[in-house]
Amino acid sequence: MKIRFVFSAVIGLLIPAMAAAGPTAQPSCAQVICLGPDHGTAPPSECIPVRAVYFEIRIYTPPPKFNPRATANARHAYLRTCRTAQATDLMIIKQKYGYLFADPISF
Repeated sequence: MKIRFVFSAVIGLLIPAMAAAGPTAQPSCAQVICLGPDHGTAPPSECIPVRAVYFEIRIYTPPPKFNPRATANARHAYLRTCRTAQATDLMIIKQKYGYLFADPISF
């Protein structure tokens, strides 16, 4: 319970701060936080729009067919724009979510 509260508090502070920062903000860092290790708890509701941005990154190959490998690589490249993210966290996120068409967590 304490972990979820701290996580919710961090997200609650991060998202408005990033919105206020404008074009200099790193939105990919919000995805790293919302997709990172969940410690057995569901992500807070503040993560719904943040996670949606990540799962909107999809690569298709002809004829329009979803390409999981290319999608995972594109999503990983996007998350790497967060300069403070740990490489191990990015690989965990890629393995867990990168190849999926949509978010497996329904809010």
